Amino acid sequence: MTREGKRPQDDGKKLLTFNFGLLTINCFFCYYMFMRRLVVFLTLFALSLLSPQNCSAQSFSLSINPPILEAMLQPGKKIIYTFDLENLSPSPLNLVAKIVPFEARDNQGHIRLLDENSPGFFSLLNSGLAFNQPFFLDGQQKIQLVLRVAIPQNQPEGDYYQTLLVEQSPEQLPSGNISQSLGAVGTNILLTISQSGQPQRSLEIDDFAIPEAYFGQFIDSFELVNFNLVLKNTGQAFVKPEGSIFIRPEKGEKDLQEIKIRPDNICLLYTSPSPRDRTRSRMPSSA
Repeated sequence: MTREGKRPQDDGKKLLTFNFGLLTINCFFCYYMFMRRLVVFLTLFALSLLSPQNCSAQSFSLSINPPILEAMLQPGKKIIYTFDLENLSPSPLNLVAKIVPFEARDNQGHIRLLDENSPGFFSLLNSGLAFNQPFFLDGQQKIQLVLRVAIPQNQPEGDYYQTLLVEQSPEQLPSGNISQSLGAVGTNILLTISQSGQPQRSLEIDDFAIPEAYFGQFIDSFELVNFNLVLKNTGQAFVKPEGSIFIRPEKGEKDLQEIKIRPDNICLLYTSPSPRDRTRSRMPSSA
C-alpha cells in the first residue's frame, strides 16, 4: 500500500519535471525567435537610416593629357601648349580651370598644392574660356585647352612648378543635397626660366643601401635583391637622372647584371625665386 501511494507521487514528480522542461524549451525558443526578429528589424531600420534620402549621385570621369609638361624658356619669350580635356562620363559637367603653384612634399614624388597666387604669365587662348571662370563640358565631349606662357623680360631665373587644375565647379551641385565631393584633374608643369638655356644641374648620392643585407654586407644570392638609391638635387633646376647600377662579383670582373635607374624628375624643394630656404628635395630613383 505504501508503494501504491508513493508511485503516483513519483509519477507526478516526473511529469512535473518533464513539463517544466518543455516550458523551459518553449520559453527559450520564443525568446530566440523574438530576438531574431528584433535583430532583423533593427538591421532593416539601420539600413533605412543609412540609405541616402536627398543626395543625387553624379558620375565624374574627366581626363587631361599630357599629365606632365616639362618646359624651359628664356625671359621675354612666349610659347603655346595644348592639352586634351575629355569628359568621359555621360553627365554634363560645370568646370573651372586654374593655375595653382605646387612644391615637392617629400622624397616619394608627392606634391603639395600651395595657397598662393600663380605667376601672371599663364593664360588661356580659347574663345570664351578664362582661368577661374566656370565653363560647361557636355557628356562624352572633348576639347583642347590652349595655354599661352609669356615670360616677362625681367622675370627671375629658376624653376616654377605649377599645376593646370581643372575641377568641378560648386555651382554644379543642386541645392538641398546632403553632401557631394568635387572631382579634379591636373597637369603638372615643370617650368625652368633660364637666360642661357643651360641651368646648373647636379646630383649627389644621398643614400645607397640594400635593406635585406645581413650586417649591411651579405645577401642571399637566391633571393631578389632590392636597392634603395636616394639622389639629392644640388643644382638650380629640376633634373632627370641617367645611369645604371652594375652588379659584379669583385672589382675588375665582368658585370653580372646592369640595372637602369628610373628617370624620375628630381625637383627642387623650393624654387629659386622663393624667399624661403633653398633646401633641395630628395627624390628616390628605384631600380
